[in-house]
Amino acid sequence: MPIFTLENRGRPLAVFASGNMEEAEEFLDEEWLHGDLMVLEHDGEPLWDGESPLIVRYANGMEAQTWTRSATSSGNKGDDPPEDFLVWLVDVTDPTDELDD
Repeated sequence: MPIFTLENRGRPLAVFASGNMEEAEEFLDEEWLHGDLMVLEHDGEPLWDGESPLIVRYANGMEAQTWTRSATSSGNKGDDPPEDFLVWLVDVTDPTDELDD
């Protein structure tokens, strides 16, 4: 299964598997993904502003290896990933976790 990279403003954010490019582009329309991208932060800034274009492309070798290592270490076969298995390529924090304390 091909591995794809999600980018925003030229910055690779995450990698995921999808059947083909069309399905990968449809993944970008998922409401839960939009919510996560607007809430989760990298270096104190949201991953996405909700307006700039999200881009999907085929993952390069290193990005694909990152996805495969993560899928394998979480107990999944790299060739049989769970649906919506997303691996962040940047350090991500969830500021809402602080609200739970």
